Amino acid sequence: MAAPSLHVICGYAGGDAGDKFSPARQQLFRDPQWSAEPGSGVATTTAAPDKNALVPVFRITPTIDVYVSIGPAPNPAASPRYLLLAVDGQRDIYVKPGDKLAWIAA
Repeated sequence: MAAPSLHVICGYAGGDAGDKFSPARQQLFRDPQWSAEPGSGVATTTAAPDKNALVPVFRITPTIDVYVSIGPAPNPAASPRYLLLAVDGQRDIYVKPGDKLAWIAA
């Protein structure tokens, strides 16, 4: 099976159970809620949840260069949009509850 052109997983930003103020610690992606591999130009069917005032994050892994749009009705053919290069690997983007993601090839 071929790898998808884009994979997105929705979760939250947050540390682990340790000392969150330690300079040796970095914020982690945690508590995955859903994942998807939407087709080009198609918005995810699931939106970022609103849970306990946590900040939702989309972790996006493109295998090709893409334009990504995020919002309640995302349109990757118009501004604002993100250019994500496959060579850069995964990207974490903070989103708002209710946001969805759509993409097109760059």
